[in-house]
Amino acid sequence: RLVFGIRIDEYFRNEFYTLKWCARKGYLTTGVKQKMMHSCNSSKYIPEVDDKDRFNVNFVDFIKREWIDLETCTEESFVSFCQRHPRSFYKFSDGLQGIGTRVVDFSKESAEEFYASNKGSRAILEELVIQHPAMAELNPSTVNTLRVITFVCADNTVKVVRAAMRTGRAGQVADNFHHHGIAANIDVETGIVMSIGVDAEYNEYLQHPVVFSGNTNDYSSSILFVMALLLVPMLRTTPSKKAALAIILMGTISAF
Repeated sequence: RLVFGIRIDEYFRNEFYTLKWCARKGYLTTGVKQKMMHSCNSSKYIPEVDDKDRFNVNFVDFIKREWIDLETCTEESFVSFCQRHPRSFYKFSDGLQGIGTRVVDFSKESAEEFYASNKGSRAILEELVIQHPAMAELNPSTVNTLRVITFVCADNTVKVVRAAMRTGRAGQVADNFHHHGIAANIDVETGIVMSIGVDAEYNEYLQHPVVFSGNTNDYSSSILFVMALLLVPMLRTTPSKKAALAIILMGTISAF
């Protein structure tokens, strides 16, 4: 652990005990990833993307959805928001791993009572993202996203290092591993999914419910993603930039 910066669960999931020293050095472990992030990013500015409300403010031109902050909003503005968006997505502003996220249906729940119970809390409500039908087919109960790992170079060009497609599971509201989601690698040159899917327990999937391998993703709006990355120049690499992308209708990309 001290040498490779690997967690206990990573050690067993990646079967480190079967690997030789030279092979172990090729893994991007949690410890190595954290060192990279700290060397590339100013810790002072990480809250600008880690805090979900501040993220939405900073990237308002890219997220393509309305939101409201329960910590600061009035009851009048909250009720008005719920009338415009009777089904909304609730998340903690400083939350991790999708913990506490849920879809709130205000046709079944009183907006006034919800506000009274949650006003002043570190949480936001967001307009639901309507993703592209091709992505929705993978799992309709979640927004299925692309996780893009990038570096902003010294000349402010953006290098895409790696990308993965993530899909949720039936009945879940988030697509990450902590909600039993499935991920598959994407060829960053072609946008084609090039691997089988795996989950947090390293179970392998060929279909969910369509074949992973060979699916394509349109990167035609990647220029918007590059522009978004450069908005916080003190942060030079993802995942600190929270670079999960949802492909939504009309060919646009929404950053999470």
